This record gives sequence, C-alpha cells and structure tokens, in this order.
Amino acid sequence: EQPRVSWMEKVGKEDPQYWDRNTQISHSDEQAFRDDLETLRNLYNQSEGFHIIQRMYGCELRRDRSKGGFHQFGYEGRTFLTFDKETLTWVAPDPQAQITKRKWDADSGYNQRKKSYLEEICIEWLEKYLSYGKETLLRTEPPGVTVRGKT
Repeated sequence: EQPRVSWMEKVGKEDPQYWDRNTQISHSDEQAFRDDLETLRNLYNQSEGFHIIQRMYGCELRRDRSKGGFHQFGYEGRTFLTFDKETLTWVAPDPQAQITKRKWDADSGYNQRKKSYLEEICIEWLEKYLSYGKETLLRTEPPGVTVRGKT
C-alpha cells in the first residue's frame, strides 16, 4: 500500500527498510496489546466483549531545544499508567494498575529505554518528519477521520 501523504515517500527512499520495520513493529504491538488486554480483563474480572486499551506517546522539541515527552496507557477510557521520565517510574492513578506499576518500576532498563526513546529516537524522527512534510504538517485545518478494518 502507498503512503497516504506524498511526503512520506521521501522517508521510504531515504530509509528503504522503514515500511518493513514499522510493519513488523506494528505486528508485535498487536500481539502485545492482545496479551495486555487479557491481563486487564482478568484484573477487572471482566468477560469477553468489547473493551478499549489505548497507548499514547509523543515527544516535543521546544524552541529553546529542551525536550518533552510522554508515554501513557489507558483502559476503558481512563488513564491506567503514565510514565514519569524524570524519575523513571510509572504513575498509577488506577488502583488496579499497582501490580503493573511495581513490575515496570522494578525494571530500570525498560524505563531507561523508554526515556531514551522519548528524548532521542522520537525527537530524531520528529525532526525528519517535519523536514519532509513541514508545509503539510504545520498547516492548520479541521481534522479528518478514516476508519479501516479487516473483514
């Protein structure tokens, strides 16, 4: 399938493995989400059915060159866990998240990798995407939505 915006073709030309690598990452993420969803359903004593698990992460490079970033998980529309990259710990506003918080807090290597991703790799790709698609990405217009699914 072709990129949905023309400037992304430049990414594929500069990094020929980009699409294969990110497709593989997406497949791994899909399996991890399935496993996580099963764990969450057990934590909340829920049966089969429709449930929502979300992961959001992002980074920013401010005008003064300082960096910001976030990584958080949600379940059923509520914040489940949020990463604090300054303390390398997870914040668990939901009592059911305490077990996962303790497990992830104990893995300092995992947390250091999260921080490194947010402050280095994410910033590197943010700068690349902006250089390729600045005129499109910095344009303001009402958002559009496309829904895709397997049948």
